[in-house]
Amino acid sequence: MDTLGKIKNQQNELADRDKTIEQFRDKVGKLQRQIKDYEEKEEALAEEAKALSSKSKALMDQNLQLQVITRITRIITHIHIHTHSHSHSHSHSHSHSHSHSHSHSHSQPLSQIV
Repeated sequence: MDTLGKIKNQQNELADRDKTIEQFRDKVGKLQRQIKDYEEKEEALAEEAKALSSKSKALMDQNLQLQVITRITRIITHIHIHTHSHSHSHSHSHSHSHSHSHSHSHSQPLSQIV
């Protein structure tokens, strides 16, 4: 093989290598873009998770507040019923001097009311 043929073969080999290097560069570039996309998605998901956690905590706080309000309402209603029924028993006590119909209602523990 003459020198000109060797040079031609080397040029072809270099062209193939250049083509292979370019293909690898393209693949590396695509992979780098995918990694960047995944990192951005991960960051967005982390922010979303943080926001959901914050909303969840706020809902749990509201739930606790509603439970407290419900218990207070039950206690007030219970007190109002007893006060109201007690005042009726006193007003009827003139006609029934030994009326004790509501004497057991005061013995109910508060834990059963709430």
